[in-house]
Amino acid sequence: MKGAIEIDTYIYLSEKDKQITSVGFSKKEIKNHKGISGLKYYLIILYLRKHVQTFGQITLTLNDLLQEFGYSTKTNNKSIYSDFREIIKTEIINKGYASCNKDIFIIKPNDLFHLQMSYENNIFFTEDNFVQITIFEYENICSISSKINKSVLLGIYLYIKQFIMDYSGDITPAKISFPSKLQIAKGLDISVQTVESGLLVLESNKLIYIRRDMFVENKKEEGIYVPTRNVYALDPKELEGKSVLIELERIYGKRIYNKEDVPGEIRYLTKSKGE
Repeated sequence: MKGAIEIDTYIYLSEKDKQITSVGFSKKEIKNHKGISGLKYYLIILYLRKHVQTFGQITLTLNDLLQEFGYSTKTNNKSIYSDFREIIKTEIINKGYASCNKDIFIIKPNDLFHLQMSYENNIFFTEDNFVQITIFEYENICSISSKINKSVLLGIYLYIKQFIMDYSGDITPAKISFPSKLQIAKGLDISVQTVESGLLVLESNKLIYIRRDMFVENKKEEGIYVPTRNVYALDPKELEGKSVLIELERIYGKRIYNKEDVPGEIRYLTKSKGE
């Protein structure tokens, strides 16, 4: 058909390749892309990485994006596409990471459009590849059945993973992270309640693992022990044993106890407003 876009042969990724094919996000990107709208940035970049064709070409529709992310496309609400159009235009096209054969703001949801990714200005690999997200991880998050926005789930996952360092050598610390829920909420510009809901979804789908019920002596009351922050890992084996306690002791400057070993009274702290 005259004027139709010719689609090149796709480079389909094997299941093995999906576990090693990734996008590197920088500290600056994590700082700049937050909030319900801004977190969609990560989904879009990972979608492009997954679907890039021979010679850096990607052919798609807006509905392709929404369907992969779990959004319903059976709606007359055109505003649902606004964030995706804006991110593709301002963060990808305007910054020279790709060129587009059509005006992204006027194409219809089912219209094919064509992105040509730049070789010189590669959006998938920044100089500061602070945290890597694989296509395997991205697909697992997109496949979750949940009312929580996939961009929020990916944002929480990415925020936790950025603190899990990949050490080399024979003796390495546990690959864990322990940001507080309030820290995650502020970092992503979402509510603590949304963080809590997202953590439960990620945990129930075995994308993250959480160790709770660890206690530290209250600074103000001797003999009173309060819960520490949660500890997160991507592999449940990392949460076993005393290594987690040792890592937390470096943070608190005090001995950390499992619940059954607490040598005093346990007291659960009441939540302050906004926490």
